[in-house]
Amino acid sequence: MNKFGLLVASAAMIAASACEPTAYVWNVDMSQASKSGMNLSGKSMAVVYLEDESGRDSSFNGGLAEGFASEMEKSYFNGDKAVSVYSLPKDPKGVYSSKDTLIHLVMQTDDDVVFLFDTPDFGEAGVTSRRSSHLDSPDSSVIATVSIPYKVRLYAFDSRSGSDSVRVFSGNASTDKHVFASDNEGDKLIIDRAYSGLYSQGESTGKLSAEKFAARWSQQSFRLYARDDDEVWMKSLRDAYDFKWRDAMNTWMKEAASGNVKLRSAASFNMAVASFILGDRDLALKWLDQSDKNYPLDGSAELRKKINSR
Repeated sequence: MNKFGLLVASAAMIAASACEPTAYVWNVDMSQASKSGMNLSGKSMAVVYLEDESGRDSSFNGGLAEGFASEMEKSYFNGDKAVSVYSLPKDPKGVYSSKDTLIHLVMQTDDDVVFLFDTPDFGEAGVTSRRSSHLDSPDSSVIATVSIPYKVRLYAFDSRSGSDSVRVFSGNASTDKHVFASDNEGDKLIIDRAYSGLYSQGESTGKLSAEKFAARWSQQSFRLYARDDDEVWMKSLRDAYDFKWRDAMNTWMKEAASGNVKLRSAASFNMAVASFILGDRDLALKWLDQSDKNYPLDGSAELRKKINSR
């Protein structure tokens, strides 16, 4: 997803003569790679979390996946419900960091990107304090604080990145869980109950984990060419500004066959810009090559540099 803005309301007239294209300068907010190094803009996503037979991790991992998904929806989908969450029983013999596993999940979910949360590694939990709850019930006369250390592992695969590698992320943390107990209740029983109610702690961890994958933006300037004396060309610019890229590109495709070499070049240049903004780097280069072959325009070298740096 890209954010577009025509910040130069009047054209910056780079070249202006009859029947020749004029360059309009646009400022565009372009998506950049997230802190993780993954560029996720414009891609569909799914989150999968593993559950083992003990069930101890189910509450935590369920919250972890939901918290992660909700933050990704805020970052990439304007908060709309767009990231599906799935649970998967963990096979003790499964290799969940393997490319084959992640590709299989991409095919099953029919999404571009899959995030897979492994079952957490819980460290040795302990009751760190007990205090009176000031309640009359004998079963809830004490509030015990249980400290639970854990390690989270996340496997990520982007089927549209051009890379076959699985990205692996991990982190260590600990959480405190407050549990009602009786005066004489043993630590083991208290700790077992603490594990059964870790959804909110998992959700908070998932939201924090998503920060590494959040969308980032940087403003870049681009040129689009048009004939000032031709309403078809000017409408194509308005279409681009109104996010009607298909309409704009249909016009430029036709103009790319013009008998005027400079107009052919301008149309191909515009196609290169549009393809790049829409995320198709290879197609952008092909159109820019075509533009340069017809007639090299001002801004060609700068555009090629931007395309090659993505």
